[in-house]
Amino acid sequence: MVMQIGSNPRSNLCPVCGFQMEEPPIGYNICPCCGTEFELHTAYTNIIDLRRNWINNGARWWSISDPIPRGWNPYLQMFNANLETSSISWLNMLKVTIPTRFSSVPKTQVPVGEIGYYEEELVA
Repeated sequence: MVMQIGSNPRSNLCPVCGFQMEEPPIGYNICPCCGTEFELHTAYTNIIDLRRNWINNGARWWSISDPIPRGWNPYLQMFNANLETSSISWLNMLKVTIPTRFSSVPKTQVPVGEIGYYEEELVA
C-alpha cells in the first residue's frame, strides 16, 4: 500500500508549531498558526530556529483570515505534537492568552505587531 503525503493526519502537522494544517507543510503552504511558509522560510532557517523565533516573539496566532481555534494554547499544541520544546519557559506554558470572543473574564488589551491588532490577556 502506497501512502500519499497528506493521507496521514500527522503528515499535515506543522513541524514548527505542531498545528494541524489542512495541507501538508510543503510546496509554499503557509501555516496559519506560526506563519511559516514552507520551502521559503525553511530554505534558509532550520525548524528548531523557526520554532524558537516564533516562541520568543510570543507564540502568537499568525493568520488574520483563519480564526484562532477555540481554546487554542500554542504551548499545549507543541507538547501534544511531541515537538522539541526545551527552549520554552514553564512560565510561558502557564501564561495563556484568551481572545475576546471566547471569554467574558476581565482582560487588558495588549497591542500585537505593528498593524494595530489586539489580543487580550487575563488580568491576574
